[in-house]
Amino acid sequence: MDAGRVILGAATAAAFVLAAGFTVVVGQGTTETPVVDEGGICGTLPAGSTSAAAWFLVPLRNDSDVPVRFDDLRPLDVRGVGLSHLAVAVHPGSTAPTLIVGDDESTAPAEFSRTVPAPRSAAVAPGGVLAVVGRIELRSDSGAGRVRGIVARGSGLLGVPVIATSGTAFGIGIGRGHPEADIGCPGT
Repeated sequence: MDAGRVILGAATAAAFVLAAGFTVVVGQGTTETPVVDEGGICGTLPAGSTSAAAWFLVPLRNDSDVPVRFDDLRPLDVRGVGLSHLAVAVHPGSTAPTLIVGDDESTAPAEFSRTVPAPRSAAVAPGGVLAVVGRIELRSDSGAGRVRGIVARGSGLLGVPVIATSGTAFGIGIGRGHPEADIGCPGT
């Protein structure tokens, strides 16, 4: 008789533990950073230039208190440019938003270090930064263009979906007088 009570008590305790764990997972939902216009970094070439291109680096922070594995990167808005490269910087010299204007498309600038093509799985520690590197090239039918908003999707503890975003614009143009909506920066 006592053995039956022990088994029943253990089964009841296990059911409570499983139910509590299930409730925590269901209750967490997706951790998401809202996309906010965070201004822009832009560069222009002199009027009469035939092409414009630039490399950019944007940091995406893991603001959670658990490690996150990001496995999908994509831009939110691309206007007037082509995005020919999107990667993760392995050991960047800096994780500040950066734009480097130049036509060398063979490799990312040395300041960004070695890159791993996206989408690839990238683990980011709590409070850490995922440094995303991209290359934009002005389309031949545009005088200015930009990419705004890079989003990384992944999963944290127990597979809870996590989305990190940056609303910084990176723009390039030829000449002056471009509308802010086209290039992503005021006064260019």
